[in-house]
Amino acid sequence: MAFPASTLTTQDAWDEMRKLAIRAKSAAGVLSVDSLAGDTNRDRYVRLQRILDQIIDRWLILQAVPGLEAYARDQINDPVLNLQAEYIAMRDAGIALRSWIFSNIPIDSGSGAALLYSVDADGNQISLTFSTAQTTTFRTNVTTFVATIS
Repeated sequence: MAFPASTLTTQDAWDEMRKLAIRAKSAAGVLSVDSLAGDTNRDRYVRLQRILDQIIDRWLILQAVPGLEAYARDQINDPVLNLQAEYIAMRDAGIALRSWIFSNIPIDSGSGAALLYSVDADGNQISLTFSTAQTTTFRTNVTTFVATIS
């Protein structure tokens, strides 16, 4: 028998799920604040989308670990916690945020390439941006997402 290094315990799953939630909340919150302050580079949204992709995929694995809800209730001393419902709300809000990004990054109709940069006359790469007005719904989605994570 091999050493069980890849076996997830309920403690591992709980700890990782919480850390990933904090990471996603922080990343989304920082970009939301910056988008309210002024123009923001489009590639930052793509990076957030990738972070959300990875985290949402990992949450799917973690939430399926047997005994997680009972373990979580014990850890936070909340015998009525409905972890599954809270997880679904968090995941769905993360998916909505990720979908906004995917739907709002301009795509070149000919090549299908994401329009993140342009090139000036000297060949320098110039980051394309979203204005504060263009990211109003993004911030609404971030607010909804962040509210699902305490």
